[in-house]
Amino acid sequence: MPNFSNAVLWGVPILLADFAVWRLCGRRDSAFRAAWRCAVFAALTWLLFANDVSPLTVPAVSGRLERFATQAVGVAWWFQCARFVTLLLDRVLLPKSWHTQRLFHDVAAGAIFGAATVAAAGYVLGLPVSGLVATSGAMAVVFGLAIQNTLNDMFSGLVLNTTQPFQLNDWVSIGDLEGRVVESNWRATKLINSLGNLVVVPNSAAAKANIVNLSEPPNTHGITLVLNIDPEVRPAIVLEALERAAASSSDVLASPAPIVAVKAFNPNSIEYELVCYVDSLQKKTAVRNQLYEFVHRHLSAAKVGLRSLSVPHVPQTHVSHRRRLLGSVELFRHLDDEDLAPLEAALTQHHFDKGEVIYASDSDLRVLTIVESGVASVSVPGASGDAEVRRMAPGDAIGQSVVLAGAKLHATVRALTPVTAYQLKSEDLSPLISRKPELGQSMCMALTKHRAVEEKLMMSHDENGSASFGLLAWLERGMKQLHAAIS
Repeated sequence: MPNFSNAVLWGVPILLADFAVWRLCGRRDSAFRAAWRCAVFAALTWLLFANDVSPLTVPAVSGRLERFATQAVGVAWWFQCARFVTLLLDRVLLPKSWHTQRLFHDVAAGAIFGAATVAAAGYVLGLPVSGLVATSGAMAVVFGLAIQNTLNDMFSGLVLNTTQPFQLNDWVSIGDLEGRVVESNWRATKLINSLGNLVVVPNSAAAKANIVNLSEPPNTHGITLVLNIDPEVRPAIVLEALERAAASSSDVLASPAPIVAVKAFNPNSIEYELVCYVDSLQKKTAVRNQLYEFVHRHLSAAKVGLRSLSVPHVPQTHVSHRRRLLGSVELFRHLDDEDLAPLEAALTQHHFDKGEVIYASDSDLRVLTIVESGVASVSVPGASGDAEVRRMAPGDAIGQSVVLAGAKLHATVRALTPVTAYQLKSEDLSPLISRKPELGQSMCMALTKHRAVEEKLMMSHDENGSASFGLLAWLERGMKQLHAAIS
């Protein structure tokens, strides 16, 4: 029976224990695995050198079986050394981005384990390394020709990870694909698109495509709207409407300023483009939808019809602009033409210049104001001055609670652009409510909903404690006034 040295007798159990821990632990506890690797490498190193077995020389052992076992332990030490160096690179020497970017990690690990294989073959097994390297070089050429597409992906991945056109969790557009980067490895870049699906883009395709990083710069993100308008409409009218649409959204940045331009002038249509900017990528979809709504309102206020330019124009039933404005107010949305007729006759038109106050805070004036054209700003007083809470575009109204319940509006309405508005006095509603009590009840329900939204919007955060009490008191007073008017 061969007389094995302590290096073999203790080295083999250590390696078997390492294999068992690797199989049982897996990737569940990376900190424990790292500590275990260091402990195994330290124990194996001490065991070899304490028993005069150097992994840098061929073991001087006479027995064939004992020599084979000692060489096996020596080869295992070189692979344990490669694991230790890889761990040292990941945890100590290299930046944290290597922990999530698999490409550099895999390439470095492959180079380290390749060097360990050559060293083990030369030092422990005593093989001619020069011949091994030459043979491996020839095999590498053959292997490289067989996997040239994969190598193309790998080197393209090296370029992408070196130049870093994007980072993990960035929203990017690669060619026709768009999504959030979740992984970039040696083979491909993985995205999660807007539908929540995983999209795998080969690195070679990504390197050839146009890459747009939608997350950079972090606080400026563009939104583009393109419209085709009837060429009979003067461009100046459309451009002004688009500028007002951009001014209607408080989420649109003032700097960089919105850009409105005529892109193409054709006999069948004129193409316009509106470019705005927001400070968050998550706002783009909501603000884009909001801008289309505002564009529609301002074009309608400018009496610019939106219709299909490929078919002849079909005249529609004429409805007065005042009637459409009344129908856009929530309180009057369910009224028929017979009910709206006296309200339409009672509307009075007012013009306000830019910067002029349309409605002063806590005013005794009991009127409902409906914006016909232009943009107005609604602000409430705060500790550091007036704070804007909303903007009004054509079709927006303010003062519902004033005309129905007699409450004061704790807000100032100021014109951001020249504004044309219609106003309806409180006494103009009394005959209609007296004639139709059910109308007063429906108005009371709509007013309750509107006032709750208004209170939530206009009350500051530090006043939330008293807002509910004020709302209940106001509702009680408004209900009494409405029921008195109905009866």
